[in-house]
Amino acid sequence: TPIWDRLVLYSSNTPDKADFAEMIKTQRVEYDFQSATLSDLQQLIADAESAAIEQLGDSFIGFECIALACHGPPKEADGDADEGEADVGFEWKISENIVIHDDKELLDERNLVRKLMMSLGYAVLP
Repeated sequence: TPIWDRLVLYSSNTPDKADFAEMIKTQRVEYDFQSATLSDLQQLIADAESAAIEQLGDSFIGFECIALACHGPPKEADGDADEGEADVGFEWKISENIVIHDDKELLDERNLVRKLMMSLGYAVLP
């Protein structure tokens, strides 16, 4: 039985995904790295909240914590040029549709990564 008041959202491109998922003892939801949109991820969060309410009833008022498990930027896109490597800048893909290239992008209220982070934050206990 999972721990319902905690959530792990994990990417379909996670290496050794079956082993990874098996280790998670909380509520867990896989998303499709290739196609997931902001709406898709927000719906997965809402569905997980509904599942927690179904299991825990009125005692559920928000997640204790949420982990977003996806690969960070690949080595060549970590913002630092290593020896023999061209500097291609920073890039973090949460999915093919939700990507950030600079932390300053998070200041823009229209940015999809910011919107996702806000959705995750609103789903956690105050």
